[in-house]
Amino acid sequence: MFLMILRILSYFLIAMLTVWSVLVVFAFLIDISVIFPFQIVEKEELPMDRLHILRLAIISTFAFYGVMHLVNRREMIYPVHFLRTFLYFMSFIGAVIYINMHFGGEQISIFKILHVIWWFLVASIIHLASLPKYRRLFGKK
Repeated sequence: MFLMILRILSYFLIAMLTVWSVLVVFAFLIDISVIFPFQIVEKEELPMDRLHILRLAIISTFAFYGVMHLVNRREMIYPVHFLRTFLYFMSFIGAVIYINMHFGGEQISIFKILHVIWWFLVASIIHLASLPKYRRLFGKK
């Protein structure tokens, strides 16, 4: 029962993130900037901390898969593995950036902390639902 709930929750989260991503792209095409979750901002008002988190998470994910390719060229990587890795990097780097900002004297809002926790929880749910011992249960019989 736990595995079925985990699987459904994982699919739901991925579906919601996919819809959100498509909507953000279409909104940008009609000159509307949206940041997570559904906050519309002016292009000049995009928070620098979020831009840094995204930039560093992308670079870290690229570095991770570069090392994985160099070390183990034969391992098949599934798209969900990439998503999970990126979300983990985004949550860890977000935490480090906000800790640095806090020690630098800036006030960090609870929303920013919840934002980091949210991405960590989503990555963890996707991770648990995609473990090999669980993935076998989700396949066709």
